[in-house]
Amino acid sequence: MDELIPGEMSVAWLSFKNHLAHDGSGLRGFIIEMNKFENKLRIVGWFTQIIK
Repeated sequence: MDELIPGEMSVAWLSFKNHLAHDGSGLRGFIIEMNKFENKLRIVGWFTQIIK
């Protein structure tokens, strides 16, 4: 996997612990950083699934 650089487009592999139900049009969402000590969420990026 390449390094993720802010403001740039990259390809990354995401794996989820649980199965996700969706309508087959591809997954889309935000990647967040959770800081439980400061009780804050920070959006660090977004993703779309590449369907082959």
